[in-house]
Amino acid sequence: MIDADAALRAWLASNNAVTAFFTAGIEASVDAHAGYKPADGPLVLLNRRGGGVPTDASALLRHSYQFQCIGLTEALARQGDRVIFDAIQDKRCGAIRMVRNEQLGVLLREPATDWPIMVSYYTIWTAS
Repeated sequence: MIDADAALRAWLASNNAVTAFFTAGIEASVDAHAGYKPADGPLVLLNRRGGGVPTDASALLRHSYQFQCIGLTEALARQGDRVIFDAIQDKRCGAIRMVRNEQLGVLLREPATDWPIMVSYYTIWTAS
């Protein structure tokens, strides 16, 4: 089975617009790395929420991902969400066969830190 986290992270890391914006990193994690502060630069977290095998296409796996774009300001968090959308919506790369947005970004505050984050969700289909 394809490591969807690794494939998605590698694809994002190969995108110049994504790496130029998310200067603090691209992480397959629920939480930011230890010691991270938004002043370090924008950070994107991707977290697989589950998935399955579509009944009509057993050669594919369907994954649902949560993306959290963290920025020093609400404007930077929003901009990060747009960078991700532009980079992956309706696109494919290697083992990633298709990406579709499930839920456009919602601006929230991280409860423990009060950091501004944009949270969005995508369905990602990979080769099985």
